[in-house]
Amino acid sequence: MCSPLAGSQARATWAGVAPAARFIYLDPAARAFLPDWDKGADDVAAMLRGEAGRNPYDKDLTDLIGELSTRSEIFRNRWAVVIYTAVPHTPSADALRLLSTWAATQDQPAPDLHERLT
Repeated sequence: MCSPLAGSQARATWAGVAPAARFIYLDPAARAFLPDWDKGADDVAAMLRGEAGRNPYDKDLTDLIGELSTRSEIFRNRWAVVIYTAVPHTPSADALRLLSTWAATQDQPAPDLHERLT
């Protein structure tokens, strides 16, 4: 059971980020103003994604995410990035590790057929 206090603390956490999120994603001057704009944009998207997972029915939060999604293609792209994790030393972690090796080998250029035959 979630107490009202816990909900208000969570809201205070992400609500403080809302002005920064709007600045980073909606104001063209943000890139020149912030020394590491990419990190800030990644961090804001990750925080909002985490809060949305914890509080999927928070109307103010979903309104902010909707506003950023409709007004910023960059936010939409960062919002779409999903990072998968698993508890270490479990079958899920083993499967995730295997999938990551497949992805890594697909990024490698295929050897030339002539090189394989010689």
